[in-house]
Amino acid sequence: ANESARYTPMAFNPVVMSSTDHGTALTVSGNVITTASNAMGSARATEEFSSGKRYCEMTVTKITSYTGAGPTLGLMTSAGSLGGEVGDWSPSWGYHSDGLIYASGINSAYGGFGSGSTVGMAHDADAGMVSFIGSGGTAVVSLTGLVDALFPTISLDNSGDQVSVNFGETAFIHALPS
Repeated sequence: ANESARYTPMAFNPVVMSSTDHGTALTVSGNVITTASNAMGSARATEEFSSGKRYCEMTVTKITSYTGAGPTLGLMTSAGSLGGEVGDWSPSWGYHSDGLIYASGINSAYGGFGSGSTVGMAHDADAGMVSFIGSGGTAVVSLTGLVDALFPTISLDNSGDQVSVNFGETAFIHALPS
């Protein structure tokens, strides 16, 4: 297989969640994100990607309530609102734990996920595509038409919800897409 065509763990760049580029409702410690209040908020990674193929996973450590969209894994530009949820505005894309995939504010229903679940995101910036991987390890949906340089982003909206993000610093739960 052509190595340049394969997905790369984001840790090779290195990528971590930003300790400063996040909404006020969130606390970021390393790659662990926690909601401090019942207010929606997003946290961006330290690196944006405009070329290449990258993969990361989000593990839901704790969901305190199933109101709202819950933990969300997605992509947004540097101009995206950190006070909202990734996927709710244009341009951004997000896979919410309630099973909705949001693409620039438009949603479609797919399988959801809960506490203890690990979901993945494969971003092919060269093709303008993102694939969200469900907790069973298979692709839930692939979206095309992505533009701009995009940051991996996590959103939370219920007090006490917690997730961790793996950019490849440890072994992935799911197999890397080809």
